Amino acid sequence: MNKDTETDIKPRRASIAFRILFFGLALVLAGAGYAQGGDDDAKARDELVDVTLKAKGVTNRRVLEAIRSVPRRLFLPEFARAKADADAPLPLGGGQFDPAPSLVARIAEAIDPTETESVLVVGAGSGYLCAVFSRLSFEVFVTDVDQTFLYQAMASFESLKLANVQARLRDGAAGWDPPRLFDAIVVNGSVNRIPGPLVSSLRLGGKMIVPLGDPLGVQSLVLVTKTEEGLGMKSLGEVIFPRLKGRSLEQADKNLYPFRHEDSRDVPLTHFRPAPRRRRPAS
Repeated sequence: MNKDTETDIKPRRASIAFRILFFGLALVLAGAGYAQGGDDDAKARDELVDVTLKAKGVTNRRVLEAIRSVPRRLFLPEFARAKADADAPLPLGGGQFDPAPSLVARIAEAIDPTETESVLVVGAGSGYLCAVFSRLSFEVFVTDVDQTFLYQAMASFESLKLANVQARLRDGAAGWDPPRLFDAIVVNGSVNRIPGPLVSSLRLGGKMIVPLGDPLGVQSLVLVTKTEEGLGMKSLGEVIFPRLKGRSLEQADKNLYPFRHEDSRDVPLTHFRPAPRRRRPAS
């Protein structure tokens, strides 16, 4: 190797080393920026919980901590993520909306599930409400007839590594298959009447939340309690929910939504089932 060649190689080596250093620094700064974004997100959720929700009368500590632990932005389309920590309903597309965190908190407080109880959510929505309930209960079962919304929610469940959620593409107004009893049911869509199969799926002493009323107008958010004497009903205030989709709902309720036969199949998600090491605590 002559001196000219050796002289030519040294600048090249220096140039390569500089590039490696530059890109390494860029990666570090990008990582720092991502961490800062994560910190900002956590701070925004703290403000949502400690200021907004508490000011609106949410007092259940477990509910507040569940909402603090679930990043809502993971469940929203990109165009809505900038307002993820605002206490407001946000559009999901297709005429669907994600309920405001304060409404999710009201529903969770009314149900108040324990760590030994199972919850059925009829209508996945964004999946945010389901994730909050996964922090509060033993297991959550989710159904929806819209595979787009269900699969998007499933992706968010997976990103949070939720091990106690099962999701199925099916008409949830008809209950679960095979039939089983739930400690609580949340109907995430408006209906004109409470579907009979859901009443049959609720255990004695169990609670159900349902937006009851005209799907094209304002509904009453009703807390239903199942007793040996029948159903106790209490209104928690007025809400506006999109109508619940499902072919099992009677046409007289104006809630009949046809969907393709091939989309009526169940899609069990084994990776969302309760982890094998987790056991229901002894009662």
